[in-house]
This record gives sequence, C-alpha cells and structure tokens, in this order.
Amino acid sequence: MKNDDDLWIQADGSQHWLRWAAYPWTNEEGVTGGIIISCEDITARRKAEEELHTTQARLALVVEEVNAGYWDWDLMTNAVYLSPEWKRQIGFNENELLNRWEEWECRLHPDDQALVSAAIENYTGGRQPAFEIEFRLRHKDGSYRWIHSRSGLLRDQNNHPTRMLGINLDITDYKKTKELSERRDQMEQSFRLHVAIQTAAAIAHELNQPLAAISSYADVALIMLQTGNRNPQKLSQVLENCALQAQRAGDVIRQLMIVLHKGETISEPIDINTSVHEALDLVKADGHTGASKIELDLAADLPPITANGLQIQKVLVNLLHNGLESMQESTINAGTMTITTRRSPDDPTMAEVTVCDNGKGVPDTATLKAMFQPFYTTKSSGLGMGLAISRALIEAHGGKMWAEQNAGIGISVHFTLPFMI
Repeated sequence: MKNDDDLWIQADGSQHWLRWAAYPWTNEEGVTGGIIISCEDITARRKAEEELHTTQARLALVVEEVNAGYWDWDLMTNAVYLSPEWKRQIGFNENELLNRWEEWECRLHPDDQALVSAAIENYTGGRQPAFEIEFRLRHKDGSYRWIHSRSGLLRDQNNHPTRMLGINLDITDYKKTKELSERRDQMEQSFRLHVAIQTAAAIAHELNQPLAAISSYADVALIMLQTGNRNPQKLSQVLENCALQAQRAGDVIRQLMIVLHKGETISEPIDINTSVHEALDLVKADGHTGASKIELDLAADLPPITANGLQIQKVLVNLLHNGLESMQESTINAGTMTITTRRSPDDPTMAEVTVCDNGKGVPDTATLKAMFQPFYTTKSSGLGMGLAISRALIEAHGGKMWAEQNAGIGISVHFTLPFMI
C-alpha cells in the first residue's frame, strides 16, 4: 500500500498537490486480482496548512519579541495552558509550574482577586465587550509583578463561551517608573510649599525689626510733635500714616504666613528603611548617581516612625543630591556615599539616619551651622533653601538635624525622628 503527497506542476506553471493511494484488489478466495489506485487533489488543504504554519510562525515571533506570556483556558473542562514565557514572568521554568487554573488563581494579589473575577464574569457573560485588565501576580521570590492581560473569547454554535485565549505583558518596570514620577511630582509640590514658607519666614525675620523701629520712632515723633511743634496737626497726620503703613506691612506678612501654613501635613506610620530605598530609587531614576557608589547600612527591625512619607523622602533626596554634587565638585566622581539607619545612641526612642559622603566637605565648623540657614549657598545657582527646609521638616516632626566633619574627607549629615508610640 502506498500513500504519498506529490507536487505536480502543470504546463501553465500552476502547482497542484495530489495524494495517491494504491492497494491490492483481491477476489473472494483472497487471490490478488489487481491494484486499485486513487488520486485526490489536496492543493487547497496543503495551502491552508502552509498558511496556518506561516501565521503560527508570525504569531510566535511577535509573542517572543514583545515577551508576551500566552494562556489558553478551556471553560468547559477548566483545562489551562500556560506558555513558558507566562511562567518565566513570575520566575518559574516551564517544568516548575503545572498547567492548572489554580496556579494562576492562587498567585493573584488579594486586593486584585475580586476585580479580576468580576472582569472575567462580565466578559464571559457578555456584559463587557473586551477583557483588558491590570493585576498583580506573586513571583517565585515572593514579590508581586504587575501584569497587563488581554483576552479573546471563543464561542460555540449556540453562542456559549467555550475558551478564553490571551496574552500577559509584564509592566512592572512601567508601573514603577510611573509611580516614581507621581511621587516626585508630589514631593516637588510639597517642597515648593515649604520653599514659600521658609522664604516668607526669612522675609518676615528681616522686615520685622525695621518695621518695629519705624513704628516706635513714629510713636515718639508723634508725642514730641504733639507737645509743642508748629503745625502739629499736619505732622501728626503724616506720622500717623507712617505708623499705619508700618503696621499694615506687618499685617500683610503675618497674613502671608497664615495662608502658607494652611496646608495640612498628613502623618502615617512609615518604615524608615523603606523610605531610604524609595529615595534612592528616585535619585537613580534621575540619573544623578553617575559613577558614584551608594552603600546602605540599615538596621533591621527598627520600629516604625510617625511622619509624612513624602516629606521624609524629600529630605533624603535633598541630602543624597547634596552629597553626590559635593563628590562631583571634588572630582571624586567614583566616590562612595553611605546611608546608615540605627536607633539613636543618645535617645533610644528616636531613629537616627546618617548620610555620609567623601566629597569636598566644608572649611570650618562655623560653616556646618551656617549651611542650615535660609539662602546660604556655595553654589553658583540655587536659592540655598534645601537644607533649611530639610531641617524645618525634620523639626516639624519632632526630630533634629545637624552636620559633622568626617575624620577623613567629606561630611556626615544626621537627623533623628521619633519612633511611633
């Protein structure tokens, strides 16, 4: 018996696939009486198979290029296929994870389970036109990865859903970048508010004394003029206006401070080590680290502190930027900065954070104090408000901030914050 597919090329150049079958013909006694040969034109089938193969190859290439994890869920039998890339996205090799619905379901983040279940029910029930959703899946290392999933639905002749087929894209890096950007915007907004507060405070400090003197001198002049000067009524009116304007200037400054202080600070329990990691992520995302190395020496099991997380992150980001700029200005581009957290040796109810650099440092101890004053700066650009605002934020949370010269080169900036009671 013979069963082969042969390609025949006609005289006009057209190609046809033919399937031949040959088998012996026997009579009733079982004696071979001849051969039966049949031929079937299978050109359409072969073309369909080739097109299917090409389509599958293209799809596989696209899925591979975009690192998409493919999945196929039979709604009738509950059988599931999870592609190797689907498993790799959450840290598993192909043979480490079974193709089971439970493997996917049990790895959903608890906060996302209800959302995903509702989306599946609405999509398969025809209540929403598309299935496109973002959720978190637990990685092999215990962390969670953000997944963007899209799916299509197959239905039978009665329009009942039978299969869901979809792809998963790992969007964790995109989510992290977006979150960092939003956090940076929030911190900058908070920072601008405190710049305004510190600027107004500095202006008030500089103007209050001369305004008070103007008011006092005007009062004395009023008394003197009212006791014997010629045309006292006119002079009295001028000096009264002088005192009134001085008082009005003081009122304007006080009202400015009241308006600027209206923003409420929301405090919450935070892990200071987590704040350090998040601040470091922001600095790295900005590309400020260059060739510098940042080492972490974070004490384990520190109690949480009560603070505004964004403001503490902004303080840390300011200190990191200052240290990195100092190392770059001293040509130590590959210097090392160390961030330390610990329980304060002077007060065990306080957390102490230290940012130590090996930059150019400061010339004397007087500069260590002056650097925290508003508008003090050694840079050609900038207001010189960063450290002043950072100290004000720390003190507003019940802590302290100070700087010390290192034994070698560079300086260390310390701050404390109270642990949550």
